[in-house]
Amino acid sequence: MARERFITLNNDMLANVADFAWAAGFFEGEGCIIIRPHSHCPSSISTQLTLTQKGTETDPPDVLVRFAKMFPHGKIYREKGRDLWRYTISKKWYVKAALKSMLPWLGERRSDRAHECIRAIMNAPYLVKP
Repeated sequence: MARERFITLNNDMLANVADFAWAAGFFEGEGCIIIRPHSHCPSSISTQLTLTQKGTETDPPDVLVRFAKMFPHGKIYREKGRDLWRYTISKKWYVKAALKSMLPWLGERRSDRAHECIRAIMNAPYLVKP
């Protein structure tokens, strides 16, 4: 007879799940998944996750900062001469990790693109696979 397994979630875990669901919703509406040939190695690919938001001249929007705190391996920068702020993750393994953590909450179209990106990363010729 198979035994059922139960996981007890504490408040921190629930907050974590809610945070990732929030991040996925934000990314679903405002994010972009880029897959293109690598500029220095045409047989490989370059991947990137980006989110762009309007902020002030001196401060990025709070939602972009919140997203960046959840996925700290990216970079927030202001577009030159504009009040647009962009958050970008470009290292393949961090792109993959971010996409996998948001995948359960992404819609069908974005989920399909996320799977395409993850497959491309796993098939990249110079990526060391675990």
